[in-house]
Amino acid sequence: MGLMSDFSTLKKIEQRVRSSKSYHDWILRNKSFCCFACGATENIQCHHVVELYHFIRGHWNIYADEEKTFQSVIDMHNDDKCECVTLCETCHAIKHPARRAMPQQDAHIDLWTVIPRSIKLTLNHSVVSRPDSIGLVSFQTLLGIGWYVINKQPHSRMIEFHRRRFAELLGKKAGTSFNNCLNRAINELNTLGVIAGSHIADNQVEIHLTQSYLDELLKNPWFVPLSDITTNQMCVLALRWFLGMQSRRKQYRIGLDKLTGHLGITIKSHYRAIESITKACEKISWVKIRMEKDMCIFTIEQRGATPVFSLRHALEDSLTK
Repeated sequence: MGLMSDFSTLKKIEQRVRSSKSYHDWILRNKSFCCFACGATENIQCHHVVELYHFIRGHWNIYADEEKTFQSVIDMHNDDKCECVTLCETCHAIKHPARRAMPQQDAHIDLWTVIPRSIKLTLNHSVVSRPDSIGLVSFQTLLGIGWYVINKQPHSRMIEFHRRRFAELLGKKAGTSFNNCLNRAINELNTLGVIAGSHIADNQVEIHLTQSYLDELLKNPWFVPLSDITTNQMCVLALRWFLGMQSRRKQYRIGLDKLTGHLGITIKSHYRAIESITKACEKISWVKIRMEKDMCIFTIEQRGATPVFSLRHALEDSLTK
């Protein structure tokens, strides 16, 4: 294997290590409350005394195998055999002058949520509840649950959150109105087969996810930027979700009737349906639309590389460890 191939493989292993739950737990166990260099107590980070890349290279020289090297490095972190020191962000940057600052695992994973690509959703654009369909808050709650699954290891298929924190995650205003919407969302997701049960005590919510939903999540995940789920309009959220799955294409053509079916729009007037979709596109910075009779033609701008590889490993760590 050539030097460039070795470098690519080692960086791939480093990315897997940094996105793993074992690495996150190692940081939590070993990070002190202040910087050992200057005494600062904010923006605290863990610094490998032997840089992680070189630490991995040492194991690679022994095994020359990606999986064995990865597992050996993970085992060393699990056993706290990696020498480290606590530094603030500024002092840490001094230790790596030639390297651009890499985001911490939390900062990297925090930007994304996950939903099964294969999930079948009937979306309700009305404020009135309808059987066998979900409304805006239910859809956002489904995506919000995906964020908790990636970021917090589910315990026996259970996740816990505070109503206020969850409202902030979804870009909502906390209060009685949101609480009522969240209660309705939990019932709708129960009907959909996502939630097996729930318990609410004051502002603390406990949700039990079905094993079938978690299996689908692990088998066929679709990662969605967290910023895409904050909106007060179902049409905007539905378009972001649907067109996001077409984001590898620079241009996407679809008939109006077919698109309204995917989005759950039940407006009979073609003019009003086009108006609704066009206005929704105005609130999506990475999409432009033009109409040719009853054909919608979307121009989808490049949104940068989705870190699917590392996110997949974070998801696997969360659901299988």
